[in-house]
Amino acid sequence: MENTPPEYLILGCKARQCFSADTFCLGLCVLHLLTGECPYEELLKDVDCPSVTADKLNQIWLDNRRSSPYSVVKEVLDSLDDENATLKSSRVFCDTLYRYIVLFGIPVDVDPSWAKNPVWRVLCSLNGPTSDPTAGRRGHRTRGRGRKDGDEEAEACKAYAAHRSLWGVDTGTAEVMVR
Repeated sequence: MENTPPEYLILGCKARQCFSADTFCLGLCVLHLLTGECPYEELLKDVDCPSVTADKLNQIWLDNRRSSPYSVVKEVLDSLDDENATLKSSRVFCDTLYRYIVLFGIPVDVDPSWAKNPVWRVLCSLNGPTSDPTAGRRGHRTRGRGRKDGDEEAEACKAYAAHRSLWGVDTGTAEVMVR
């Protein structure tokens, strides 16, 4: 589950299933062979998705509607033995996706249709409220949210920035990233 290509978690059923999924996993193997380091899910094992972000992702992925574009993700999680395994595995998906964006950042030059994608919007919110594709709509960021939610979101943004500064392939200061 840790090697699930990010587009599957971001796009759900709308992800194009092709050789790129195999290429992603092969790339992880090549990274391991060339660097002698573990793939990113092991290298960043102490980097966890902030709880507020994981909760939002789980709301999307565990939606019970059959029409949900994430029904394939839910099916994978539901195929596990019990509810505790489902929640633990959904956390694996959250941490996997989070670690991926910690390493590579949140690209700004994506297809404009992604602005409506709920998973993408959650990821973009880690860059702060101004990165939310809907932030221009008056009142969108705060309507119906209490101070605690805002504090948790601010903490998630701080955690993401700290993780990126340490583990980002372009900005990371961790020894293995500098090397």
